[in-house]
Amino acid sequence: RVRKGQILVQLEHPDFIQWQTDYLEASAEVERASAALDRLQNLANEAAASQKEVDRARADFSTWNVRMASAKARLAQLGVGAEELKVTGLKTSWSLKAPFDGYVHDVAANLGSYAAPTDVLLRVENPQHSHIELAVFGKEAEEVMPGQTFEFALNGSPTRQRGSVKEVGKAPSANGSYTVHGHPDAEVHELRSGAFVQAWIQ
Repeated sequence: RVRKGQILVQLEHPDFIQWQTDYLEASAEVERASAALDRLQNLANEAAASQKEVDRARADFSTWNVRMASAKARLAQLGVGAEELKVTGLKTSWSLKAPFDGYVHDVAANLGSYAAPTDVLLRVENPQHSHIELAVFGKEAEEVMPGQTFEFALNGSPTRQRGSVKEVGKAPSANGSYTVHGHPDAEVHELRSGAFVQAWIQ
């Protein structure tokens, strides 16, 4: 079991360092451009600088602001605080943390292994949002209504658990069954994504 915020995987990639560098460089350029704009505006007020120079400085400031915002948003997607980065400096790795309390399974990550952006490294199941998809055939599906209770047992287990129907599919699948969406009444630790259950709707 893992807790929300617990580190699951440490990731390293040269791009991660580059993205941090991009933000720090853009942030420094924003400060420079802001100071240059203020100076030129003061000079323009004293007729010592042209409006064209002020406009050029303002455009430069806006450009770097956009670049900084873009770099900041990219870091935010990784859970990296841009302002914190200015204090701590560059980080060589990124921590993938648990988004909620739950259970980890299907772990495919190994120490030192390469992971593509599309790879699934692991799965975290939220036991508070477990659900069960039942396949009901023919006229029996017409008799199932939201709110009905059902009993279910995990594949190979003699223990029956209780649940309730939340939604009934309106259209049949390719094999003619209707999908009945239900929730268990209590947390079932052994219930995992893709697990098979046998159910009895009451």
